[in-house]
Amino acid sequence: MKKNLAKWLVNSSINPKTALALATIWTMALLAFSHFAPMRKIETRVVSPVLFHVRELLHRSPPLAPQIKIFAVDDVTVTFIRGTDLNLSQWANVMEALDSKSPKAIVVDALFGTLSADAEEDRESMERLKAVKTPIYSGAFPAPGEIFGRKTLPLEKPPYQTQTYGSDLYALPSFEASAIYGTAPSLRDVFTRPGHILYGEDEGSFYPFLKLRENRVLPHVMLLPFIDTKILGNHIDVGGTHFTLTKNGSVPINFGLRADYNKRVRPMVHLLRKEWNKVALDSVMPRDFVYLVPMFYTGNTDFKPSPIGLIPGAYSHLAILNSILTHQTVRTLEIESVLIVAFALLFTLLAWRANPLSLILALILGSFGFIAVCLLLFSYQDLIIPYLLPQVSIAGVGISLLMLRFMIADRKARMIRQALEGIVRPDALALLQRFPEKLSPSLDARERVLTVVFIDIVGFSLMVENQQPRMAFEGLQTVISEITEIIHRHGGTVNKTLGDGLLCFFGYALEANSEVSNHAEEAMGAAFAIQQNNVARILESARTPNPVFPLRVGINTGAVFMGNLGSGERLDITVVGNGVNFAKRLESACNSHLVLIGRSTYDLLGDPKTYGGALRRWISIKHKDKSVESWEFDPFFRETEVRIKADGVHEMFASSTKRS
Repeated sequence: MKKNLAKWLVNSSINPKTALALATIWTMALLAFSHFAPMRKIETRVVSPVLFHVRELLHRSPPLAPQIKIFAVDDVTVTFIRGTDLNLSQWANVMEALDSKSPKAIVVDALFGTLSADAEEDRESMERLKAVKTPIYSGAFPAPGEIFGRKTLPLEKPPYQTQTYGSDLYALPSFEASAIYGTAPSLRDVFTRPGHILYGEDEGSFYPFLKLRENRVLPHVMLLPFIDTKILGNHIDVGGTHFTLTKNGSVPINFGLRADYNKRVRPMVHLLRKEWNKVALDSVMPRDFVYLVPMFYTGNTDFKPSPIGLIPGAYSHLAILNSILTHQTVRTLEIESVLIVAFALLFTLLAWRANPLSLILALILGSFGFIAVCLLLFSYQDLIIPYLLPQVSIAGVGISLLMLRFMIADRKARMIRQALEGIVRPDALALLQRFPEKLSPSLDARERVLTVVFIDIVGFSLMVENQQPRMAFEGLQTVISEITEIIHRHGGTVNKTLGDGLLCFFGYALEANSEVSNHAEEAMGAAFAIQQNNVARILESARTPNPVFPLRVGINTGAVFMGNLGSGERLDITVVGNGVNFAKRLESACNSHLVLIGRSTYDLLGDPKTYGGALRRWISIKHKDKSVESWEFDPFFRETEVRIKADGVHEMFASSTKRS
């Protein structure tokens, strides 16, 4: 930047190395957070409810398969049986009634761990249950160790052997130290197909399989009715339905509408009372799946948090069975790290190339666009994309680089203000601060045809010696301020303040990088206005002790070199050359209150009589053998007495300061 200030003003505001370093810091921090923080749990609690709600609004929630029939021990059933649990005889009645309709499977959301068959009537019920031909599946659970008084399940049958599902089981969660408990020993001849009913670590998820010791696995109870289940790494095929395991071995549950589940639950008493039995059984068709839910009555329902709200735990298992039958599962794309890095790189590139407004728009569009993509992919493709940390990557990297852009833009603006305040018009200065690149063409040295104006105060040095410095400098400040305002009003630029004088030029607008055609006329108009304003101020000062500052003005039009003479980060746009030197010679040869111009400026004025005519003068110039033609104009050609009075006031003021 110090070597090429113009390039710094035009090109990207951020050093690519700085932008990349900042993005790298954000990326490493987010990747570390992703590795150590339980992001899936946070996502399921924060993001998943939004996904399911939006999908519901779009009417894309999966419907409940018609072949699923649900019966529960609800308040009506509890009132009828005068208890909270069905006895073995009542279970036999329910199973026999359902078996008469030949359903595909009966799944019971219960362990039957305390129900016994020791009494005579229970043994009769056991025989009735053994005669049921429909497969019955019940629950089981792993415990970290053996439980006193309970016997573990043997799990010797093929559904619990690892070779039944393949050899690629590395992605399954390990429960090798667990003991498996379920149906009481006296009932194991009837409930021979236990499956686990655990939920996943993340809300709204489940474990399809638990990997046990001795090459054993325990499937989820809803997977057991399907004999063609295969495991291939993190993919599980169940009856033609594909599940994709997440890193912890769980699978997100594809919940439907809670209202649909509520409507489909029927009281189990419909299977117990003969007058209702026929109506209830008419709804059960061959090849249907019947789901029986004990403990569904008020005060004992097992409520669990889920993406669709607080729901009975049975609804989670119901949604798993529904996913298998409808082939609608939810997949989680484990691409969090990829998205974090990709978004960081993308917004680093945007911050490097785009202007701040474009970067703000990109941040807004990127954030909302990513939200829209996540919602649409879930609603229409059942895909869950990691959202939180990638969104933080967008916002963190983007906003950090945007703030860096603003800091650098503020640095440019302060540099430009420091260099050009008072030199160009306030509106031009504001434009250059907002768009620094507009100043770049003016920094390279280039020859331009300009009208140069030198303005000097007559006798200022002597005045300072004989008057209080504070009063002299305050008066000087007022005069220079008035001159600057007039120069700007006529489209000129105050190039330098030279102690008791000013160097100005007309013919080129810095803020527009464009030439101005009538620069000689504007320079003359400004010179006349400056002299007229200054003489009026001198006359007003006649009755006060305020200092008076007669002016002389030299104007020349010619080729000059304009560019930046500042070093490093210092900005100093100036004009140099013979055209500037001649303007200074003209000013030195000019009389007080008048304007002396060169021949080239005179030729550009059109009709010089507009300015009251001119006195042709020949002046000597250093390093030139012959005198040079010049033209002297009187801004008071219509009222010369005003100029004469101003001369008188100046002489009186000069005399008084010498005496003092």
